[in-house]
Amino acid sequence: MKEKTHPANKTERHKMHDEMRFLSLYKIMHSIREGMGTKNEIKSATGLSWGSCSEIISMLEQKKIIITEKENPKRKGKQGRTASRYGFNHRKNLLIGMQLSSTEINCSLVSFGLEEISSQSYPLPETFTSTDFFQHLSSVFYHFISDCSVKPSNVLGLVIALMGGIDAKHLKWIFPVRISGLGEVDFTPLKSLLPSLRYLWLEHDINAQASSIVKRHKVDKGANYVFLHVGEGMGASVYDGKIYSGKRGFAGEVGHIPYPFLKESHRCHCGKINCVETVLSLHGIMGYINRLYHVNYKNFDEVPVEIWHDERIQTYFLDAMVYVMVILTNLLDPGIIIAGGEVLQPFGSLFPVIEKKVREQSWMHGPPSFLWYHKQELNCPYGAVLNVADDLLERYIRDFLL
Repeated sequence: MKEKTHPANKTERHKMHDEMRFLSLYKIMHSIREGMGTKNEIKSATGLSWGSCSEIISMLEQKKIIITEKENPKRKGKQGRTASRYGFNHRKNLLIGMQLSSTEINCSLVSFGLEEISSQSYPLPETFTSTDFFQHLSSVFYHFISDCSVKPSNVLGLVIALMGGIDAKHLKWIFPVRISGLGEVDFTPLKSLLPSLRYLWLEHDINAQASSIVKRHKVDKGANYVFLHVGEGMGASVYDGKIYSGKRGFAGEVGHIPYPFLKESHRCHCGKINCVETVLSLHGIMGYINRLYHVNYKNFDEVPVEIWHDERIQTYFLDAMVYVMVILTNLLDPGIIIAGGEVLQPFGSLFPVIEKKVREQSWMHGPPSFLWYHKQELNCPYGAVLNVADDLLERYIRDFLL
């Protein structure tokens, strides 16, 4: 194998050559990931010469990074020959997405071409120490790849989607929520328990959820949107060409905007009083129903249908939802508001009312469009992988192909 020149010893000419080579590799691998499978499609998508495309495709195929997929007789090459289609190998350079919820770890096995191969969920203990936490994560990792019949050496990277506050750059979970026994968590020690892993990322679960819904609904990649999820808590993901994370990675914590219209005081899990999340969350809505009816329902499934049609319940939800959406609309001017989650499921009949009120109350008549999703459409661990895909591709090319 050709020995790599240390970056410090490279001349400007070498660096320029490497950068040109990087751009060609990136364009071709990105186009294959986007579904351009034949050489003609790849050439058209990248604007590269036929010779450059052929040389790089041959190299990728020789390294078994890509493979020839089943031939499509409808696609013809020169002189009527059937055109070969290329795709990423489903047996190597695999990625795993994990989502930590309050009760389980959801896992997704994804190819380098961003196709989901398999998914599985594993229970999460009720409480942890930091040591137990990493042992459990590594155990789930190995159980999952075993269930998928995948060797550890064939998994290139792991991305973990988390609730609360994260410092993705330094692999730190700054503010774990809804998992007992954890303070601030530095994920660096996890690498020693997964020695074959090349890359490790942390991602905020709300951004991962957003990407999974955007992918499922085929939202235009150039779209400007705000994604809202209302479940155990309430969060938002802001997208305008890329996800906006803020200076410290805390952007989108709309659930902790003060809600000034409550007559009683309700303490949020963050420690503050009357955050909007004390209304717009599973706990918030259930608490209001239980106080209003003097009952003790534990979850939405126990609530009789007629209660969801109670005007007081609907108004309680509607006012808070419109309040948050108007703030986001005036502040961010999104092209689309995408909203859903467990809390919204019983209130589907109110969606047209919400849209009308948001447009009436916001500056210049609100967002052009709304998209409402069902909680079953969420695929957070897969969305987490989608969010690191471009970073992965760049790092992989620089680490292994230059």
